[in-house]
Amino acid sequence: SLRRWLRDWYEEHPEHATTAIALTSASAYALSYFWRYPVFMLPRRMLNMHVATLFGVPLDLAGALSMAFVFGFGCAKPFAMTLVASPFFFRHRLACLLFLFVASAAVQSVGVLLAGESNGALIALSVYVSAFLSSFLFGASVTYLEGRRTTEGLLAVITGFLIYAGNASRGTASVVLAAGCPARLMPALVALATCPVACLLVV
Repeated sequence: SLRRWLRDWYEEHPEHATTAIALTSASAYALSYFWRYPVFMLPRRMLNMHVATLFGVPLDLAGALSMAFVFGFGCAKPFAMTLVASPFFFRHRLACLLFLFVASAAVQSVGVLLAGESNGALIALSVYVSAFLSSFLFGASVTYLEGRRTTEGLLAVITGFLIYAGNASRGTASVVLAAGCPARLMPALVALATCPVACLLVV
């Protein structure tokens, strides 16, 4: 299997193993930005869509997405810390990571696809749930980097990748829309192109 071959290769080439782990972990996590941020590049007609009225103030989709994103990440942190520190996670680490990658991509992509241009509340809800799941990813990914003599260097690598991941993901979304892709389909298309690669890198 691929995992067995990689394990054997790492044992035969220990001088390259740390570099390979750094690059694959950083790349996999950075790719999660490609189904996390494209929704913010939806056309202005969608982002201006009225979603709700809070305390007498109308809330458009752009504002609702920002709130859903922040609250999703924030609300998940206690649960994420509990899971990632648990024996269950370390017994099933690969399965947990793959589930989180696929679920966070699927929830947001399907939510936008189903909502179309008429249901801003569903789009915001899908972003909240996706952000909640994505909140687990950094800590879970970093468990592969901890406890090494080069941990600080490995964390620097993943941080360096993140500096560019947000802009790259938004730029990709803009290019896909400019190419004529329907807005409701764009997040799913970007996620479909990047999530399998991220999962392969995790493996």
